[in-house]
Amino acid sequence: MATRVNIITGDVLLAAGIKHLLRNLFGIDATAMTVPPESGAAEQSCELTITDCNCFATNAAYFVPRRNRVLLITDGEMPTDQGIATLNRRDTEDAIIERLADVVRRSCATADDSNQLSQREIEVLRFVAQGLLNKEIADRLNISINTVLSHRKNITAKLGIKSASALSVYAIINGYI
Repeated sequence: MATRVNIITGDVLLAAGIKHLLRNLFGIDATAMTVPPESGAAEQSCELTITDCNCFATNAAYFVPRRNRVLLITDGEMPTDQGIATLNRRDTEDAIIERLADVVRRSCATADDSNQLSQREIEVLRFVAQGLLNKEIADRLNISINTVLSHRKNITAKLGIKSASALSVYAIINGYI
């Protein structure tokens, strides 16, 4: 599966440069946009999103939940303890290319695993598709409601599907029911 990359920034020159590097060095055709996608295939199938600090700050609600799939282009060194990969635009060309290669390699390695549901998440998904309430799911699986909510949050994050009806369709299409 090809790595899907979105570049989200208002800086057209930055987007063009990153697109050029990705295409020429890694054979990846990235999609450039000025604002994050509302929803849909572009967002759901994206393994890596590259953005700058201004766009990240403006659209934090979009980027923070996806921080493990974000490459943040910075103007200097930043702490990386928040799970966000950074790329310092002031580094040398070789350092930038090496860092970009590392992030792309990691994205390719985890792209196939990132949407895989755990066995427990599949059980929760089945019950959601059957129309059970969170309390009923918790009782059937002998877990707390908070654990059910955590599983549902993880399912939504992995699949990019928010509604119970859409989760039901997904479960049916993928043979979980």
